[in-house]
Amino acid sequence: MRDDLRKRLFEDFPDLYCRYFYVVSPCSVFFQCNNVWEPVLRRLSERITRIVQSLPLESSTSVDKCSISDETSTEGGQCAGLTVQSFSVNEVMAHRGLGIYIDRSTHEIDLAIKDAKEESLTTCETCGRPGKITDWWFVACDDHKGDDEGAIEFDA
Repeated sequence: MRDDLRKRLFEDFPDLYCRYFYVVSPCSVFFQCNNVWEPVLRRLSERITRIVQSLPLESSTSVDKCSISDETSTEGGQCAGLTVQSFSVNEVMAHRGLGIYIDRSTHEIDLAIKDAKEESLTTCETCGRPGKITDWWFVACDDHKGDDEGAIEFDA
């Protein structure tokens, strides 16, 4: 993905991307996907942000009600020590569709990621128009069938 698109995502969703992309190595190999999937990734980032902001992270919440998957401390039935930044993205990549890997998740976040992946599998990797999966998991519209030779052409 182009640096300007990536930078805008980092600026618009600092809680989601700050841990790995600002602290470890900005714009590094942790982030590789096609430019045309930026709108899909942006909608997913908005959805994950809304989900995380709706979680009762700082209030007394039972573990069952919190339903966060990870090795999170749950002493005394609390979601102990979780903040919005606890839900940082580790990796964004194109591998058989858009892939997002996040530190912690909930059922709702898992569904959001699944929906974004499904949307990416119908979005032409060349132009962003509706497409279908072709050979080698390349998604192409009718005009770009056969363009899969340059399928995963990432801007560094």
